Amino acid sequence: MRKEASLEMWRELYDLAIEIKKLEPWKYLWDMDLIEMHLPGYQEPVYCSVMGKGGECYGIGLYEGSEGLADFNMIATADKFMLPAAYVMGDQSNLSCYFGDREEVPREQKAVIKELGLKFRGRGQWIYFESFKKRYLSYIPDERETKVLLDTYRVLPIAIKAVIDHTVEIDWDDDEILSCRFDEDKKIWNMSAIPHPDCSRKYPYIQLTDDILKQKLKKMKRNKSEIALDLSYMHCGVTDDKYERPMNPMVLVAVDVQADMIIDMHMMDIEETEVDAILNFFIPFVMEYGRMKTIYARNPWIFAALSHICDFCGIRLVSDELEEVDGILEDMMSMMR
Repeated sequence: MRKEASLEMWRELYDLAIEIKKLEPWKYLWDMDLIEMHLPGYQEPVYCSVMGKGGECYGIGLYEGSEGLADFNMIATADKFMLPAAYVMGDQSNLSCYFGDREEVPREQKAVIKELGLKFRGRGQWIYFESFKKRYLSYIPDERETKVLLDTYRVLPIAIKAVIDHTVEIDWDDDEILSCRFDEDKKIWNMSAIPHPDCSRKYPYIQLTDDILKQKLKKMKRNKSEIALDLSYMHCGVTDDKYERPMNPMVLVAVDVQADMIIDMHMMDIEETEVDAILNFFIPFVMEYGRMKTIYARNPWIFAALSHICDFCGIRLVSDELEEVDGILEDMMSMMR
């Protein structure tokens, strides 16, 4: 059951965000320069990334624990692994503060700003917060998320000032980050440079355990089809009373590369895993049409689900940018808009 943050919580959070904005941390930190905070009472640290040194989007991203850090790493390495922005933005969870324009502020956040009696004027001067969560559209933070922001933002100015004043030297270029830990005895925050923690997303290596099914798939007649397979977010809100915010539907799309057309598109239930959706396409397709010649993919979930069975069945599984899939999906989403 969703619980909204109190007006008092929002008031303090805005006071802290205004204080942080005055420090202009984007003048001293790149978005890849992470600040780690071990907050009292939290089992895992939180990680902050300051945006804006490139002169475009100004703000602060907050990532919770090891899973949040893995999401940050996915964003940072998206180009390397050919993941499109539409997928990356939908498949990560974080709490973000933005310093932007009035027209960018979500309706729910404008209501809070009005109730607080705050006045922001000019481009880049409006402060607003968004909660990003996998499989959902961004939404105003709830009470728990606002508390995480509060606990973090009470410490963040101290960390930013330490960077500005060179209280601690961090070799950002050598993959170091700033770590902040509270000394309970001295009641002070200790800050130090530490190596960047391992933060790669971990994907399972799926092996079918049904030997009879594996043999059936392997014995199916080979055909010459080439299939591009991808996971994508639709970025259109779907509301359901069971959920506290609008869902962002994920789809598994299969494209016949030679015919340049979609042959299957499955909109996944919010509880459905990527592996289940991929295998629920692959197995029936092979059983009905035979073993395809090649599957082109870029999403790591597809390689996790299909690497073993494709190797077993003699199907080429090839890494590809899937530009044709991007074009088809963009055309389809343009029509939906």
